[in-house]
Amino acid sequence: MDYERRRKLLADLRGLTGPKVAFQIMERADEGMPKMWVVHQALLMRCEHPELFGADVAYAPLVVAGSRSEHAVAYLRGDSVATVIPRWNTKLGGAWRDTNVELPQGKWANRLTGAVLDGGRVALKTLLREFPVALLIRESSHA
Repeated sequence: MDYERRRKLLADLRGLTGPKVAFQIMERADEGMPKMWVVHQALLMRCEHPELFGADVAYAPLVVAGSRSEHAVAYLRGDSVATVIPRWNTKLGGAWRDTNVELPQGKWANRLTGAVLDGGRVALKTLLREFPVALLIRESSHA
């Protein structure tokens, strides 16, 4: 493990801001920046909202529907954190078609892209357009 390289990546990552953060992160995929971004944002969220990650906070599956539904895993942690992860990406080829995930009602902020969206049926082609995974927090509960 090249710890010095990781420290530099983390410093670079912390300096990225603005509406195109996800794009900037993905431009550096060959350096491992996307994985570091996901871990960094998840740990920040856990630090900011420890009550959402306690041992007594349950996991529940979110419904993924559509012709490519087998290519996504989605779950809710408690009632305020949602995660959507693609699987079998090679077979998918980036074409989500009519596939969607059903989020609980409310406003949801994607910690990885900065996008804010309404709960309900959300198209995966929209949700995962800028970044290959989604880490969402319900805004109405934790503004």
